[in-house]
Amino acid sequence: MQRKQDLIDFLINNPIFELYIKKLKNCICCFYYHGIENKIIDPFIQQEQITTAQLTKHILYLKHNGFEFINLSDLYNVLNRLNNDCLLGPNSMGKYAIFTFDDGYLNNKTILLPLMKIYQIPFTVFINTNHVTNRKRHLFYFLRTALSFCKNKVISLETIKKNYNISTPLNKLKCYNELASLYRTLPQRIVIILNLEIQSLLNINEWNKLNNQFNSEEVLSWDDIIEMNNDKLVDFGSHGLDHFICHNSQDPDETKMQIIKSKAIIKGKLGKCNWFSYPNGRIQDISKLAYDIVKSEFKLAFSTVRANIDKNSNKHLLPRIIPYCNLSRYRANLKISFLKFTKQKYEREIVNLVKSIS
Repeated sequence: MQRKQDLIDFLINNPIFELYIKKLKNCICCFYYHGIENKIIDPFIQQEQITTAQLTKHILYLKHNGFEFINLSDLYNVLNRLNNDCLLGPNSMGKYAIFTFDDGYLNNKTILLPLMKIYQIPFTVFINTNHVTNRKRHLFYFLRTALSFCKNKVISLETIKKNYNISTPLNKLKCYNELASLYRTLPQRIVIILNLEIQSLLNINEWNKLNNQFNSEEVLSWDDIIEMNNDKLVDFGSHGLDHFICHNSQDPDETKMQIIKSKAIIKGKLGKCNWFSYPNGRIQDISKLAYDIVKSEFKLAFSTVRANIDKNSNKHLLPRIIPYCNLSRYRANLKISFLKFTKQKYEREIVNLVKSIS
């Protein structure tokens, strides 16, 4: 852990790396965000939100360093050009930044779009169609909020046959981390039942009050999406029906439905659906079946494996860079994505997954 922090500190403070980013002429960096708020009132519950001020700093940093902002159609064309023309020189790719936003938060319309219009930056929002249709917040919001405001010192969860001591903030955090891991790895049918238990820790009046307090966690409606889709800066892709993590423990029929039906719904509403973002998006979150379906249904698909994109990147397992809110960490993470060991790690993970599929 200390070695990792030492590397981060070195990258933040070393002017050579800053100059490297400035002078770089041949790269593609895809960043993934979630929601955006003018002010964060609870960093734990609103951990998927970035502030307007923070995102503005990211935009200005990239502009200062000569990045051109492109959309996913541009990226698709760039990758095809690179793969099809062996005569292109090493500096022919361009220096591009791509902004994507997962989960479809309402503030992508109310706060993000006006900000992006100021700078004329295109972006893609990956939506969960069931959440949009039912105006249903995401499961991790209910988990974080229930544990934060539950007054019980001990909770019993029948679904997983476990009791948790949540009498102190540290105990609540430990409980959250364990349950969050289960949310990411258990079959969806069990996660849904478990989440209903979690929601029952607070009554309806408490939920109504907290939902109003944390309106940053509200999701887009179809009317919102259709209105946004009329703006040339905005594009939409699939994030599944639900925030369904496509790992090997999921039911195969459910995996197929989550991917194929979500695409059909978006295409029916907007006329097209060419892009997919794997929920959670680590290599262990993507089954052989999910990859195979996504490859046959979409032009591009995105993981959350950290690296920059180049001509050798798998079009259906593209890497993305998590943009830490703090500008210094953001700069460091961008630089790490260019390091040789980061690219090699991505390539190893992708090769291993594709080999297991072949």
